[in-house]
Amino acid sequence: MLGIQCGRAIITSAAPAQAALRVGCSTLSVQPLDLLVEPGNIPSQHVHQIVGGNSFDADMKGGIGEQASCTA
Repeated sequence: MLGIQCGRAIITSAAPAQAALRVGCSTLSVQPLDLLVEPGNIPSQHVHQIVGGNSFDADMKGGIGEQASCTA
């Protein structure tokens, strides 16, 4: 019973939060690619804005990301 009361106290005292992370970098590319959800499917069903870094490829094989001289 004490656990339920503590749980209610925590839930009712939790305040909603609004947070954002903004990184000062420019767009590398806007492409219909999704390497996680649809790997190898070119074009993918939706578009992504590629931000940060200076090395990007549709399949990211062979250490393409490691060849970048900068990253975000």
